[in-house]
Amino acid sequence: MNDAPAPHTRYHAFDSLRAVMMLLGLVLHACQYYVTIPLFPGFDFRDVRTSGLAGLTFFGIHTFRMQTFFAMAGFFAALLCDRRGVRGMWSNRMKRVGLPLLVGWLILFPITISAFLFGIAKREGLPAWETTLNWWTTGQIPWVEDWQPLYSLFLISPLHLWFLYALLWFYMGAIVFRQIGKIGKGAIGRGVNGLFRRLTAWHLLLPAGIGFTTLTLLISPLALFDQSFPVFLPNPLPLIQFGPFFAFGWLLYRNVDLLPSMARWPVPTLVAAALMLVVYFGVTASAIGPDGRNSMRLETAAVSSAIAWLAVFGFIGLFLRYFNRPSPAMRYVSDSAYWVYLAHLPLIYWMQGLLFDLPVPALVKIGIILSVSIVVLYASYDLIVRPGVIGRFLNGRSYPSARLGLRSGTSPTPEPSPN
Repeated sequence: MNDAPAPHTRYHAFDSLRAVMMLLGLVLHACQYYVTIPLFPGFDFRDVRTSGLAGLTFFGIHTFRMQTFFAMAGFFAALLCDRRGVRGMWSNRMKRVGLPLLVGWLILFPITISAFLFGIAKREGLPAWETTLNWWTTGQIPWVEDWQPLYSLFLISPLHLWFLYALLWFYMGAIVFRQIGKIGKGAIGRGVNGLFRRLTAWHLLLPAGIGFTTLTLLISPLALFDQSFPVFLPNPLPLIQFGPFFAFGWLLYRNVDLLPSMARWPVPTLVAAALMLVVYFGVTASAIGPDGRNSMRLETAAVSSAIAWLAVFGFIGLFLRYFNRPSPAMRYVSDSAYWVYLAHLPLIYWMQGLLFDLPVPALVKIGIILSVSIVVLYASYDLIVRPGVIGRFLNGRSYPSARLGLRSGTSPTPEPSPN
């Protein structure tokens, strides 16, 4: 097994990549209300003005964003474990992931679910404010036949905080597998690490990842990545499907001398991912019928897996090549990404519902929503979160407000963030 990096090595490329993947969530959710097909059975959360481009953007980002994010999460989890040990890593993750999940969900869930119901009521032609308030007081959903108040329990989920919930399971899994790796005086761990290095040297790591993830996707009825944790139940599907990306990131940290090989062909790799994305849209358009069943599960799984892994390898290479140096601007973006992502969904959902009656095209509404969201979220981060108690809660320390300016030296080195 390779020696771990020097304790003070900072991975600027991966800080930036992790942040960009989080911030793509704003674009994704800004487009969500304007896709051409309903996403939630029984809950048609859409504007009457939709856009095919919004749908392509929404589903396209879905194919690679969280896979790349979890690869970075695994990398930084291994970094923490190396620097602080298992107990130190777990303690840090509970502070930076577990507590934000608990506190954030208690605050954000009622605001977000209210915005969700408000947006549906607008589409259904119902009095939106009254319908939303009525659900909170009686549990009734007027647009679903035979709805019972008890069914509202199934609306309880981690929402966009599901990635924090999944990370907790991945951290626990990493600790367990780390202990398993010590069996036989570390023979299992050395064997896994040796296999990772051999697959990389033989240029088989990418096809191996595609093949393995294809198998995990076939477990799902639609052969697509699953992100649902209804009522916070530990759904095995997303854990099995996203887990290999986390494990890849963990092993990548243990073999950082292999990083230069990841930066060799980033552009051709991302071009290949884009071409596979075109195939993906063609396959899913013809495979998923009106009944919601997938008639081409193997093709869907294989293409989805190929896009995800090509994007992971391509983005890692791209950021290693062009963003692997200190940058005050990217450091500020990295520092802010956690807050901006946590806070964005209720803001975007409420704006989508409130703009429902505005007689302009969907793309104009998306532009308005993104513009306002970015201003509000970054102003709140810079003026309130960054220098205050929320910044300490999320990132382990606070920083001086930059007054939205990206001056050099305004971002002291924090402890590795949870993402």
